[in-house]
Amino acid sequence: MLPKWSGDAGDTEKFVQEIADRIGGDKGDILYFQVAAADYVICGCDGNPELSWDRIKRGFEASEKRYGVSMPNSNRIAYLATYFGERDLIYAGKILTRIGDQWDAETWGRQEEFAKISHLTNWMQDKVKRTLVEQELFDLDAPREKQ
Repeated sequence: MLPKWSGDAGDTEKFVQEIADRIGGDKGDILYFQVAAADYVICGCDGNPELSWDRIKRGFEASEKRYGVSMPNSNRIAYLATYFGERDLIYAGKILTRIGDQWDAETWGRQEEFAKISHLTNWMQDKVKRTLVEQELFDLDAPREKQ
């Protein structure tokens, strides 16, 4: 269904959404995540389908709620958060923290790639924390209205 396999642009997205909607609820969202997580659908290359990142995350979270934590699924959602669409490095960082050293070679290819992304997300999380602290300190120093 992908254009790279003679499908039309948007065919994959429509099909996945229709099937997931037909199933509905958490089960539909889980299917949506599972399709997105398949390495032949989203590969970190050009021509990835434009699937809904929010629905992918909902499906991952519903899968964990229903079936428990899965390291392969955790690795896939971290990979998707890093390479898919607009990227969500904060979300990836939270998942990578949980993964620890249980990286999945099938997902990342090389340990160096996983380590590079882990380092990047740690840096990003630290930067966000520092920014929030600075904003809070700035707000504390702001003049207060007399009541």
